[in-house]
Amino acid sequence: MVLTHQYLRYAHHSAWGVIASPTSNILLLKNNVIVCPALEKVIVWDARKNVKLNEMSEGNSTVTSLATHDEKTVGVGYEDGTVRIFGINSKLSSVVLSGHSSSVTVLKYDNSGTRLCSGSLDTNVIVWDVVSQSGLFRLKGHKGPINDCIFLQNSNVLITSSKDTYIKLWCLDSQHCFETLTNGRDEVWSISVCSEETRLIAGSNTAELRVWSLDQGGELGKRKSGEKIVQCELLGALVRKSKERVSCLSVVGDVVFCQNNDATIELFKVRTVEEQEKQLKRKRKKLKNNATVSQDEVSLDVDEEIVYTKTIKCSNKLRSISCRPIKKAKGGIKVCCLFNNNKVQNYSLTRELEHSPTTSLDLLGHRSDVRAVRFTSDSSRVLTVSDGLAKLWSCKTQHCITTVECGNGMCAVMAPGDQYAVVGTKKGEVQLLDLVSGVMVSSVVSHGGCIWDIGMRYDTRGFATGSADKLVKFWEFELVEGSVGEKSRIGVRHVKSLQMTEDVLSVC
Repeated sequence: MVLTHQYLRYAHHSAWGVIASPTSNILLLKNNVIVCPALEKVIVWDARKNVKLNEMSEGNSTVTSLATHDEKTVGVGYEDGTVRIFGINSKLSSVVLSGHSSSVTVLKYDNSGTRLCSGSLDTNVIVWDVVSQSGLFRLKGHKGPINDCIFLQNSNVLITSSKDTYIKLWCLDSQHCFETLTNGRDEVWSISVCSEETRLIAGSNTAELRVWSLDQGGELGKRKSGEKIVQCELLGALVRKSKERVSCLSVVGDVVFCQNNDATIELFKVRTVEEQEKQLKRKRKKLKNNATVSQDEVSLDVDEEIVYTKTIKCSNKLRSISCRPIKKAKGGIKVCCLFNNNKVQNYSLTRELEHSPTTSLDLLGHRSDVRAVRFTSDSSRVLTVSDGLAKLWSCKTQHCITTVECGNGMCAVMAPGDQYAVVGTKKGEVQLLDLVSGVMVSSVVSHGGCIWDIGMRYDTRGFATGSADKLVKFWEFELVEGSVGEKSRIGVRHVKSLQMTEDVLSVC
């Protein structure tokens, strides 16, 4: 008989400090409500109050895609291929849809909200019936991962794009592909429609946005035999300013937002019918004396119909954007940006497309990798240090209590009484932080290289620092008398140094 050994193991309990992870897109709802992916969770934030409204969590798979129709329910795609539908105020899902064998890359609702389309890395497209909670059919034809999809409102047609460089138009009545548009050798990363679904725009790796015309040709009974449901014709291309690939295309009213794979958003304006007629008259007048060109042959190019306006430069690299019109300001647009550094920023655009930052979600998490973690003496709070920020968290509520600006922290230790913290930086500075008032008390350049570790003395009256300059320095805490009207505070004093032969990586 074989004897088994029982042992205790550590299991993941919770995670905090995540505002939004760069694994999925973001959703901007009304009243400044933002739906963000947070690893395997979905968090609903109130951007105006910087408050978490709800946290949806089910399973251990990472969130890869988000979609909503009526802003009361949220469709969530996961890395394991499942799709779950949550109520905006519920913590558990009401519907679970399983059909993909790999990560879900895109989710889109139709205009009625009864059908949901999901694309995946497995190259398949599935159309789901949300009411009956079942799959309607699977569309196969792409040879690469699905990047984007669109339901047309004026006809029962689905448009999909993929990394295989193709854009396919599917008839959902007969469930077959009736048109395939090629984009050369470039992967199609995003597609969108504008001008009342008469123009199809595709973004790829190149510096151009290709534009097709869409002629949806009337009802089924009025079409001739063999005539396609939607007639497509390549009109031309719009030149972008960025050299990076397109990440997302979004259309709000007559404004086309082109999010690039950097820190820029390019804006294109679709001219109205009156503006196009004026432009056409000017063009004909200019070519009036040209005998080789007939006045009837003169027409507007696509770059004269959709005009580049401006570029919005953000502070960090973008992961996703979500746009919606502002009801109070006629012609105004609100843009929500998800950055790759755990930050969400809102921008407000006027009718003249002048932008200004408004609310942001950034104080509830770090902007860079956490380099040091230290518990207080009673284990009720925890200190985390990153490049530029030190944060004190409550272990019970998982809320940030204090944020202190510091250097590029590499290690930290709590001082006696848990009111102060000592941080060692990459530049060799020993910084003393007051965790109650949230300020840096002192900063001493003590080493000529990065401080890799700080070790507390057994009597907690001092500490030692080990650095890349091959020195171990010993320090003691002291009481510093405050000036008139100020209280006394704790300070640090260098006692002695110990020369080593190699870099000091750990001190204990």
